[in-house]
Amino acid sequence: MELKLNLLERYKLIKLLPTEGNYLTVSIVRKAVDVLSPSPDEHKEFEVRFEKDMTYWNMKGNEQRTIVLDDSAAKLLEQRFAEIEKAGKLEVELIALYEKVYLKK
Repeated sequence: MELKLNLLERYKLIKLLPTEGNYLTVSIVRKAVDVLSPSPDEHKEFEVRFEKDMTYWNMKGNEQRTIVLDDSAAKLLEQRFAEIEKAGKLEVELIALYEKVYLKK
């Protein structure tokens, strides 16, 4: 799955991924986190810094970049969005990601 995401959207997707599961699930999550996380070059380019419990970056981090998730990671995120939707727990801040990942808009 190819997605156009800015840095905040990438971090939000990472937070949506399960933090535990069987070996296969955790392996898929680890690979997805590697893809979604900013690379060392992006860290420098976006001037990413961590202060207390907050993450900051410059305006370049707001630019959308193409991120390619493999099918298993995409399916995992789709399942997570389906769970959130079914439980009636979809938050306003996730609408754009829901549309990109789950509705494929």
